[in-house]
Amino acid sequence: MKFAIIGAGAIGGYIALKLYQIGEEVHLIARGKTYDIIKNNGIEVIHKNGILKGAPLITNNYNNIGPVDYLFLTVKAHNIIEIGPKIAPLISKKTSIISTQNGIPWWYFYYINSKYRDLNLKSLNPNGIIDSWIPKEQIIGSIIYPSVIVKNPGTLEHIEGNRISIGKIDNNKTESILNLNQILNQASFKTRIQNDIRNELWLKLLGNIFFNPVSALTNSTLEDIVKYKHTNQLAYKVMEEAYKIANKLDVKIPVSIAQRISGAGKVGPHKTSMLQDLESKRPMEIEPILGSIIELAKIMEIQIPHIETLYSCIKLLDKNNIQ
Repeated sequence: MKFAIIGAGAIGGYIALKLYQIGEEVHLIARGKTYDIIKNNGIEVIHKNGILKGAPLITNNYNNIGPVDYLFLTVKAHNIIEIGPKIAPLISKKTSIISTQNGIPWWYFYYINSKYRDLNLKSLNPNGIIDSWIPKEQIIGSIIYPSVIVKNPGTLEHIEGNRISIGKIDNNKTESILNLNQILNQASFKTRIQNDIRNELWLKLLGNIFFNPVSALTNSTLEDIVKYKHTNQLAYKVMEEAYKIANKLDVKIPVSIAQRISGAGKVGPHKTSMLQDLESKRPMEIEPILGSIIELAKIMEIQIPHIETLYSCIKLLDKNNIQ
């Protein structure tokens, strides 16, 4: 199969290398210093059992690849607007487009059996522009669990985890998603097709809404936040507000708030993606994780003061960090 992966950061680089190692045709799209280093040296992944190395095909030009079977979008949600106008050469009617973004994705309300069907959130998809680049019927949603950090461009460290959940956003099990599931499992990911990817999306989002901004605001790991009494208590309040939104959307989150907090603590001294972005002076992925929830709460007329407070604080931190 022919893969293109846009974004050679932690997750994009890791997936690219794992697919390359099982013999798939992998085209990794990068830019700047990262492109130069991977072109010359390939990718290196440090993990507890040693070092993995490989050299998937690398390019900085979307026109060099041609249509692919699978297109992974492993950039942050706010970068979709940037890459969207460039991806047409990669897409045919047979291309499956895999969304890996955190939070509420732009496609969330397509196909849902709800009064909110086809709702467009301005915080995610201004003027519906993404729809003109990415055909909704070709989207596969995913939740990426491996914890991977960028040590240096082209050098990654795999901290823990190998689980990936995938699901067509219309909940159909097509030949394309069955093949993708098989390939990802061959690449040693523990992959499962979900009957409704949105339920598991909320399971991850429930933690991201609290742990991501708090880790960045306090420069703390998941373990630190869970162990400290005051932030542990705050986690309950924030997640209770998120549950109100999920309930309105008929989402069935398969764990309790206590279980979600406990599970995060067991990950150990992990830095969230927001904290990693803060340290690297990159824009943080705020709108899909917090902004979209606030927009939904206003539509649903639900009060979420704790989430709004976190949003205000993390937006200011982000503004000051990237000036």
